[in-house]
Amino acid sequence: MTTTEQDNILYSPAICKNAVRYYLKNFRTTDNKLTEELLSEITCNGNSNQEVIFYFYIFNQICLESDSALSEILGKYCMKFALINPEFTLWYFKKNPKVEKVYAELMGTEFYFKEDGSSDIEYNYKDFKKAIETRIKNNPEYKEIASLFYHEIEIVMKKMD
Repeated sequence: MTTTEQDNILYSPAICKNAVRYYLKNFRTTDNKLTEELLSEITCNGNSNQEVIFYFYIFNQICLESDSALSEILGKYCMKFALINPEFTLWYFKKNPKVEKVYAELMGTEFYFKEDGSSDIEYNYKDFKKAIETRIKNNPEYKEIASLFYHEIEIVMKKMD
């Protein structure tokens, strides 16, 4: 984003103030209610394109920097972001394999516990894949990236056994 676009986002009244505070390094994420409120707000489906890009950046930083306590709650939010815009998410994974690996780790762990019956996430792994496939069916270029992502998730799930 250009400096003007960044300023428009940072000073927009529609942008989540804690997301801006996080971006400016004035908000520390941890396993608490305020962080969960931030995660819920930045992963909701009603955001504009510019907001989604900003929130996606913020969310990825949170995932990359999270400690073990916070990591335990991030899997469901990774799934929400992947489902909001799978094409953008998969395209980003192709360019940023480190982020893809983190999502696979967080989501794979959550899917494992969903299968075990101890997670309350909305989708199990099979239904998540079906939802992604439905959303990317008109864009075959994303199928290969998705297959690699699924493989990473499956590795994590197998390691959990």
